[in-house]
Amino acid sequence: MVDGQVIGTWALVSDMPFTLQTTPFTVGYGGLHTVKFAGTVSGDHTAFFSGVSINAASTLTVSPASGVPDISAAVSAGGFAPFEGITLCGYGYGSTPAAIGAATAGASGNAVVFGRILQTPFGAYGLQAVGSISGAVASGIMSISPELVVSPKTGTNGGNVTAIGLGFAAGEVVSLTWLSPSTLLGSSKAYDNGTFPALTVAIPAGAPVGTNTVIATGRTSGASTAAQITVQ
Repeated sequence: MVDGQVIGTWALVSDMPFTLQTTPFTVGYGGLHTVKFAGTVSGDHTAFFSGVSINAASTLTVSPASGVPDISAAVSAGGFAPFEGITLCGYGYGSTPAAIGAATAGASGNAVVFGRILQTPFGAYGLQAVGSISGAVASGIMSISPELVVSPKTGTNGGNVTAIGLGFAAGEVVSLTWLSPSTLLGSSKAYDNGTFPALTVAIPAGAPVGTNTVIATGRTSGASTAAQITVQ
């Protein structure tokens, strides 16, 4: 029982060998709690217990919950062994987990692990915190959005700019469009990690002076993002 509530009942079927018994339970508040073992029948029914332990379930909270590839994320991990090392692994669609961060749990088994999100396709990016001593594993998800990076950020009509996109679907064709006047600048095919290689395009002759917008859209996923260029 925990705090007087029954959480598990086991029948004694043999005196040897010892049998491992486990049961999950939750408590509604922090602080001290009472664990009690009690027989269910009267009389002499001696039982022996060995190696009783209480293990907190491992938890993982990802912040931010969504973002673009190559950003830093802070992951709050809990339920690990005190002072054990924790490795943070990340994996996108079709990729194997890769270590992206590490930390050491405190006395309470909690830690904040910082990691940099790898270049990965659009969609869900898996995160796992793994304890080096307990072997405990806690899992979480970050939602990946695309990002468009242009260079230089200023130019003149007819001048060239280079665009690189991250966070699109693996292998999809990405279209690059000048918003006003609406002009298809070109397209590029993303790698398996969702990043498309550098694409050099020309600023349209009719682009107005000032801030202009370039839009990148994945033809398969529909994922879309924009960047701004100042026309001088």
